[in-house]
Amino acid sequence: MNRMDLDTAVYDMECGINALCAIYTAMSSGEFPAEEHLDGLYFVYSHLFEAAKAIRLEVDKNDKQPHRKGGA
Repeated sequence: MNRMDLDTAVYDMECGINALCAIYTAMSSGEFPAEEHLDGLYFVYSHLFEAAKAIRLEVDKNDKQPHRKGGA
């Protein structure tokens, strides 16, 4: 994963967190029943899951590589 891919994964997580905040705010207003927010909640779950999966794959890949002694 290069820096751009990592930046994209972090951005996706930030978008998911922002969406979650918006859904929470809408749900707490009580204007619509909770069931009305299920699609939005699933979007947040899917978005965060995919971003976390991309980062996890990279971390796991780097853990399998031999570490260099004496710095980068």
